[in-house]
Amino acid sequence: LEQQLRDVLEAYIFYRPDVGYVQGMSYLAAMLLLSLDTFQAFVALTNLLHSHYFLSFFAMDMLEITIRFNVFNHFFQRQLPALYDQFAELDVTCELYLLNWLMTLFAKSLPIDITTRLWDNYLLVGESFMIRAALGVLKWLSMQFIDMPFEDLMVVLTHLHTREDIDEDELFE
Repeated sequence: LEQQLRDVLEAYIFYRPDVGYVQGMSYLAAMLLLSLDTFQAFVALTNLLHSHYFLSFFAMDMLEITIRFNVFNHFFQRQLPALYDQFAELDVTCELYLLNWLMTLFAKSLPIDITTRLWDNYLLVGESFMIRAALGVLKWLSMQFIDMPFEDLMVVLTHLHTREDIDEDELFE
């Protein structure tokens, strides 16, 4: 799998030298390689990365990224106001965790069985599903965050993949 991953990423770099390799692409390519051969994974990765959703991330279009963060924060404040206030009080901004979640469609952040389900929904519903998924993760974790200090909170937000207590059905509720 390692050589296939390298082949897909190198092919993409040659195909789009203006974008090149950006951290996070390997997670997308690896997920694709779990069910596709090398060429199919390259084609799928290319199609994913050329969508409006991904191109802004990997081109580091800060205006587009900021718009996504603002949309997320709007719904975060409306749907989880107590958690939103706690994050604001601790100065935990979405920039500290959300970019990794969205750039990799959670492939870097969640266990593979949950990630594949998220991918299915992203491909079916589109970008809006990723905002809902991020809010779902926060809602699922919200009780654990009560009175948690900044450092511990950041460990949880950036190391979701190490958790064994994730209830997939509850997360997708």
